[in-house]
Amino acid sequence: MAAIRGAPDGATAARRLEALAARLRDRDQMWRGKAEELQREVLGLRRALLIATAAASTGHDATTQSERAPGSDSDTPELGQLVSPRPRLLSIQRQDAPRRARLPHHHVLSALGAFQRPGDAGQLSEDELCRLLDALAAGFRDRSLPPGAWQLTLKACQASSRAMDEFSSQSAPAARLTTRLRASLRELAATLLRAGRRQPTLELLTECLAALGRSRMAKSFLVARILSEVSALADALGRAIHENAGADKIPVDEYHNALRLLRILEELPSDSPASRRREATSEQAESLRRLQQQMFAISPEFPLFALTVWRMDAFQRSTSDRVATSDKQ
Repeated sequence: MAAIRGAPDGATAARRLEALAARLRDRDQMWRGKAEELQREVLGLRRALLIATAAASTGHDATTQSERAPGSDSDTPELGQLVSPRPRLLSIQRQDAPRRARLPHHHVLSALGAFQRPGDAGQLSEDELCRLLDALAAGFRDRSLPPGAWQLTLKACQASSRAMDEFSSQSAPAARLTTRLRASLRELAATLLRAGRRQPTLELLTECLAALGRSRMAKSFLVARILSEVSALADALGRAIHENAGADKIPVDEYHNALRLLRILEELPSDSPASRRREATSEQAESLRRLQQQMFAISPEFPLFALTVWRMDAFQRSTSDRVATSDKQ
């Protein structure tokens, strides 16, 4: 009523109300734009804090980044516990910008910065996912992940898995993302297979691969890659048996890590038989058949390896059957 009474002479009440509504919409849009701008600024500052911390603590990451703030009961330090006050941060940024660009973990921390912002996985862009996948492959391959970022790395993989499912449910994923995903999974699986048993990030890499593989979009790529890697190792073990090679010629670390890869397959969620037939490729099916045949040849010398392969295959089949039965019910 106040708006109607305040209408200028010659203007109808409807026109007055439309003008007021337009002003409110413009004001709301203005504040929304400012909020988004501030969110981008906060995200940039968080990235800068992570990178500056790494620059300031290079050479003693394992000591400084494992410290917790008083009263903290979390294994993952909060961002504020890892950084210095802002004036010192700005000084570090100005003085060490060239040095930061040469840090082996600079790009890893930059990619992880996208996962420090609040919100759900659906807010991630395909560009951010591509950068993270590239950073993960390089970080694990070059062993450049700082200890303070390990928990954030796993959380980023879990968020990426949800985001990929979100993308694939809305439309066909971009070819660039699919290509990066395939290449990164290939690199990560190979890195895990060839890692030393005492490598500090071995458990983290195993958990990250399992987290990425839970995405429907990534699962078929990861399964095919793991089967290929394990089959290549089975060939090497078969040659060692045929040549009567000594124990020093057996790739022990790769043998243990292949068991890790097979256990990842056991942990992946099973699809219904119809979905499994639709997603399975002839190459993947052939790899599985070939791997099963290889197990007969090496099982007398490597029984645990053979049993793990057969258990993985039986587990996948039994869970698929249970899914089919529940679908019918």
